[in-house]
Amino acid sequence: MDPLAEKYYDWTPYNYVGGNPVKRIDLFGLDWYTDKDGTYQYKDNVKSQDDLRRGQTYIGATHSIKDENGNITTDYRKDGSIYFTNQTQAYNRMWNNANKNNREELGVIMEDGVLVLPSHHNSSGNSAPALDDFGYAFKNGNFHDEIANSEKSFLATIHTHQNPTNNINIVPEISGDDIYRFTYDTPDKPFITMEFNNTVNGAIGRSSSYYNIEYYKYIQLKGLTVYGLTYGYYDLINKLKTTDFRKK
Repeated sequence: MDPLAEKYYDWTPYNYVGGNPVKRIDLFGLDWYTDKDGTYQYKDNVKSQDDLRRGQTYIGATHSIKDENGNITTDYRKDGSIYFTNQTQAYNRMWNNANKNNREELGVIMEDGVLVLPSHHNSSGNSAPALDDFGYAFKNGNFHDEIANSEKSFLATIHTHQNPTNNINIVPEISGDDIYRFTYDTPDKPFITMEFNNTVNGAIGRSSSYYNIEYYKYIQLKGLTVYGLTYGYYDLINKLKTTDFRKK
């Protein structure tokens, strides 16, 4: 089914490339491009260079950056997600893109990198579509990677709170929605927020249902700031590997 079917009510949602596969090729219909500032962006209506403005360059449905040995270091995937083997680059992407597009970014921290989930359906105060709209989920303590069609272990989640107007008290903190969502979805796993005032907060919880939180608590991330993450001064993956935040 065409993922953009709701935009074309005059067509059947199963009408591949407008009924003309001889002339048209549309592997995914949602593609990557570089913006005027050189950043990689993903948009629902980009299928070729013709859909872009001056200064923007069409990339394609997927794109990979490799090191000198041919290993993929940054994988731009077909749904708008990006896998970074370099965690600092991932946090940079999340923070800068959140501010560029005024929408929250959500990442899943693995032992060997960070998967930044699709953000083009997110809003300035909600990162849930990154999971809900693209088939990603947390199951039995693991993360379901929709693109790889696999279950993977993970260390924590991290998302941005770049917009102070979304907090009534103008005090950066993990919101009640965050506590309920991540305590239920990722019990016994830290959920971390990058805040608009350069602070980084974290919590961990356990629940038996969405409405029954057994406990949650804030975790200590001493010395950690957004600046420290985005400039590579803090090894968050190593901290998560070597610290048991479940202890009360």
